[in-house]
Amino acid sequence: MIPVRSRSGGLRFHRRDFLRAVPVGLATRLCPAEVEATQRTLVGSRAVLADASTLIGLEFTDAELALMQTNVARNARRYTELRQVSIQSDIEPAFS
Repeated sequence: MIPVRSRSGGLRFHRRDFLRAVPVGLATRLCPAEVEATQRTLVGSRAVLADASTLIGLEFTDAELALMQTNVARNARRYTELRQVSIQSDIEPAFS
C-alpha cells in the first residue's frame, strides 16, 4: 500500500482506503434523482477525485489521480449494480 501524506498530520490514510470511500461519498452527496444522470460524467473525473481528497485532507499528485480513475469508476459501477439488487423484506440479514 502507498501511504498518503495527511495535511493535518493526523490520521494516515492509504490510497486503497481513499478508493473505497470516494464512490460512497459521491453517491451520498447527490440527490438520488440526479445520481443516475450525473454519475456517468462525474465518477472518476480528476476534478471529483481531487475535491474528494481535499475534503478528507489527503494530497495526491496528478499521476496518482490518473492511476485512481479507472478503479474509482469500476467501484462506482459495482455499487450501482448492488443497489439494483432487489432483496425481499422476509430475508434475514447475513449478520443475524
